[in-house]
Amino acid sequence: MHSHNPGRRRLLVVLVLGLAAGLAPLVGCNGLWDDVTSREFTFSESFGPSPDPLVVLRDSKDGDRRHNALKRLGEIDPRTLPPGESESILQVLIASAGSERHVWARIAAVQALGSWDDPRAVEGLKDAYYRSGNFPGDGGARLRVTALQSLGRCGNPTAVEILVKVLREPPDVG
Repeated sequence: MHSHNPGRRRLLVVLVLGLAAGLAPLVGCNGLWDDVTSREFTFSESFGPSPDPLVVLRDSKDGDRRHNALKRLGEIDPRTLPPGESESILQVLIASAGSERHVWARIAAVQALGSWDDPRAVEGLKDAYYRSGNFPGDGGARLRVTALQSLGRCGNPTAVEILVKVLREPPDVG
C-alpha cells in the first residue's frame, strides 16, 4: 500500500516550479523561442554577438528579426550618434515606421522615432499614424496609439499640432 509523503510532495512541487521558471525564457519571455522557431534561425547568430541592426534591416525579410533590429535601434540615444550615422538611422526608422510589412516591426520603429527631436521624425510618425490602416484590427489600433504616444514623447512643437488635429478628428468607427 502506498502512503502519502508530504515531504516528497513538497519536493516535487518545488522541482516542477523550478523547472517552469527555468524554461520560461524559452517560451517567449525573452524572445528566444521566437528566434529558435524562425525560418532564418542559425545557432551561431542567436547565441553569438548580435548582428548589426542596419545589416539585418537591409538583408532580412523575417519579421521577428526586423522587429528586434528596430528595437535595438530604438535603444540608441540619438544625441550620442555621430552626424552621418544619426542621419542614416533616422532615415531607416522613418522608412520602417511608414512601410514595414510586419506590424510589430513597424511599432518598434514608431517607438524608436519618439526619441528623436527632429521635424522629419515628427513627419514619419504622422505618416505612420495615417498609414496604420494597412493593418486590420488590433494591429492598426496599436500602431495608431503607439504613434500618438511617440508624438507626445518626441518633444517637438510640431508634434503638438498633429496631436491636436487628431483630437479634433471624428472617432474611428469599429
